[in-house]
Amino acid sequence: MGFFTRQEVLDCAHLLRWLAEPHDEIALAGLLRSPFFMLRDDTLLALKERGWSLLDGLGDPPDAVEGRERERCAHAARLLGDLRGLAGTLAADALLERALETSGVEAAWRPIEGGEQAVANIRKLVRIVRTLAGYTLPDVVEYLDQRREELDVREGPAVLDRPEAVQIMTVHASKGLEFPIVWIPEAHLASWPSYEPIRWHRHDGVSATLQPGEEDSSRPRPGFYAHLLRRDQAEDAAEHRRLFYVAATRAADYLYVSGDDANRGGWLQLALAACEAGDAESVEVRDPLLVDVEGVARRAAPRDLRLADEADEQDYIAPLLERPRVIPVRASTPVTALREPTGAPTLARRGDGHAALRGSVVHRAIEESAGDVASLDASALATLAREESERALDDATISTLARDAADMLAEFARTSVAEALSDPDVEPWFELPFAWDWDGLPVHGAIDLVYRDAEGWHVIDFKTDSLEGTTAEAVARRYLVQIGLYQRAVEAVVGEDSAAGLLFLRSGELVQPARADLDAALDEARERVDAGGLLDPETAEFAEEPE
Repeated sequence: MGFFTRQEVLDCAHLLRWLAEPHDEIALAGLLRSPFFMLRDDTLLALKERGWSLLDGLGDPPDAVEGRERERCAHAARLLGDLRGLAGTLAADALLERALETSGVEAAWRPIEGGEQAVANIRKLVRIVRTLAGYTLPDVVEYLDQRREELDVREGPAVLDRPEAVQIMTVHASKGLEFPIVWIPEAHLASWPSYEPIRWHRHDGVSATLQPGEEDSSRPRPGFYAHLLRRDQAEDAAEHRRLFYVAATRAADYLYVSGDDANRGGWLQLALAACEAGDAESVEVRDPLLVDVEGVARRAAPRDLRLADEADEQDYIAPLLERPRVIPVRASTPVTALREPTGAPTLARRGDGHAALRGSVVHRAIEESAGDVASLDASALATLAREESERALDDATISTLARDAADMLAEFARTSVAEALSDPDVEPWFELPFAWDWDGLPVHGAIDLVYRDAEGWHVIDFKTDSLEGTTAEAVARRYLVQIGLYQRAVEAVVGEDSAAGLLFLRSGELVQPARADLDAALDEARERVDAGGLLDPETAEFAEEPE
C-alpha cells in the first residue's frame, strides 16, 4: 500500500476535496464516517433520506438520530461550517492543521493498533501540503489525486521515531524520507537487463523476436526489435541514475556508498566519476577496509529469541491521549540540512576512512569524562575506539585512532571550555537532543554541549575539521546556520540570551560568531527555505559528461 492510499491520508484528502468542492457528497460522506467524526453508516443514510445535502442534515438531523450520534452531527456541523468559512482565506496546510486540532482525530487514532504509524503519516501529509504553499486549494487536491494514482512509484510511509533502530528499505520506499546516515551497499551492481520477447514504444511501434529455428534454440531478433531494445536500455540506464539520486539524497549528514570497484556499470562508478570530476564536496574515497576477521569471530553470539509464555503476557494499555504537543522528529528538518550552500565544489580527498569514527571517539571521551579529559589514558581511549568501531578494526588501527584522539583531547584541555567545565558548580549537558518550531518550520538536532556558568548560558558545537590551508574563522562560516539554530533553540527554552561557539578540536580554537553574523545567516537560510524551489527526485537528471 502506498502512502497516498493509506486510509488516514485519504481521510485528510477527503476533507481538502470537500473544502475545494462543497457539492462533492462522496468526499463528505467519506470524511464523516472517518475518525474525524465517526458517524455510523445508518446515520448518514438517515441524513440523506430527507433529500437534503449531508451538510444541511448535520445541522438538523432527523429524530431517528439520537444520543451520541446526534452530538457528533452537531460537532461536525460546527467544525465543517467554520472550515468552510475559512477556505477562502487560509492556505491548504493551515486548513488541514485547523481541522486536525479542532477534531482531535490524531487522539482518536493513537489507541488503535497501528495508530502511531497513522499519526506519523498524517504529520507527513501536513508537511507535504506545506511545501505546496502558493498553490490554490483545488491545485493541492489535484496534486494529491495524481500522487495517489501513481502505480509505478509509491511514496513510503512516515518513519516512526526509533533513535536506536536501523531502517532497511528499498529506494522506492525511501522517497520523501530523510535519515542522518544512509548506507547504499552493493552499489557496484548494474541494472538488470530485460529480454522480453515483445517490445513496444509509444512513438515508434512494436516488435517481437521470432520463433527459434530447429537447429538453434535462440530467438532471432529483427532489426526493428534491436532498435527498440537500444532505446529501452538507454531509458533504463537513465532511470537507474535517477534512482541513485533518490537514494543518495535521503542522507542528511553522512552518505556511505560501498561496493566492488571492479564492476564498471553500477552506482559506485557514478559516485567515483563525480569525485574525480570535482562535482562533490566533503568526500572521502576510501581504500578497502581491513576487517579483523578473528575479532568478529570472537563476538558474543546473539541471544536466542524466546516468546513469552501465555501466562506472562500483558494486556495492551493504550497510551495517554492527553500528551504535550511535540514536534515529531521525522516530520521536521534536521538542522544540518539547512547549511548554507557553497559556491564552488571542493575536490574529493583521500582519507583513511575513519574521520567520522575519530570524531565519535573524541566526542564520547569529552562526554564520559565530563570535560576532565586528563583522566582518560591511552588504554581508555583505545577501549572507546574499539567500542565505537564495534570491534571490527585491527589493533594497529585502533592504536592510531586512540593517538589521534589523545592529540585532540590535549588541545581541548587547554581551552576555556575545558576550564569552565572543571568548575564543580557548572552542570554540562552533552549530546542534547532538541526539536524546535522555527517560526512554522520544525527543526531538530543534537547539540554537542550546553552549560551554564557565572557568565550565563553557553552553546558549543565540536568540530574535527582539518584546518590545513585555511583558518578556523573561515571554516566556521559554513556552520553559522547550524550553531545559530542551536543557540535560538536553547534561548527559546531557557528564556535568556546565550553565547554560541564552534570549538575546533584539532587546534583548540574557539570561534564565537557575532550575533549579527548569525542573524544574517539565519535570515538567508530562511529565505532559501521559504522560496521553495524543491527538487523533484522523479524528474531529476544527472549531468552527462561530454564525449
